[in-house]
Amino acid sequence: MDGRVGECVHCMTVRDGFDGLVFVANGLVNVYAVCGRVESARKVFDEMDERNLVSWNSVINGVGLNRRPDEVLKLVRGVVGEGVVPDRFTMVSLLMACAEMGALALGRRVHGYMVKVEGARAYIQVLYMIEEYT
Repeated sequence: MDGRVGECVHCMTVRDGFDGLVFVANGLVNVYAVCGRVESARKVFDEMDERNLVSWNSVINGVGLNRRPDEVLKLVRGVVGEGVVPDRFTMVSLLMACAEMGALALGRRVHGYMVKVEGARAYIQVLYMIEEYT
């Protein structure tokens, strides 16, 4: 997808007054990230009045897809700092960032957290998700 299309959609949402809706902003974050425009995705995310877990996962996945594992780690800290509970999608992005950085110890801690919180079955599902993304 071309980033200019995202800009056009963004302009239309502002013009029509939809830019304040969390699900619209989440979509814009995703569009910009998929187009490789991480700074634009972050700007939309940073300017959101309301964020939910989908908002966080959109920006985390977006920066991860654009090979910014250090930024993924900072954002995951931000999720936890805001009291939002990470889910399997958050963990997939975090594990992929750990793999890209070669952070085996951190990856093991993430794995331990996932098994503790979600159980071994959820961990297997996450492995399948990682397989789909790579």
